[in-house]
Amino acid sequence: LADLFELGLEAIMKRGKAVPFDKTMIDCWKPAIEALRANELTIEKVDEIVEATAPMKALKGRASYLGDRSIGHIDPGSSSSGLMFKSLIKEVGL
Repeated sequence: LADLFELGLEAIMKRGKAVPFDKTMIDCWKPAIEALRANELTIEKVDEIVEATAPMKALKGRASYLGDRSIGHIDPGSSSSGLMFKSLIKEVGL
């Protein structure tokens, strides 16, 4: 399953030309995949991962238009990705 998500992450990064710490959904996907691989992906871990985007400055995507005003807010792509990972945990029983 982690390999499948890794392929998805690679495609997202290629399409959006984003890298970790650009304050995009990648900042949720990458650590979530790492936690999944280590069998440590929990609801609490996903919340922690999503919250970690708040202090970042958005460098890619629509939020990048906000510049410094993006600091202190959770990235929307990470938030929605967090919902996806939480659903995965609940429905697949990770």
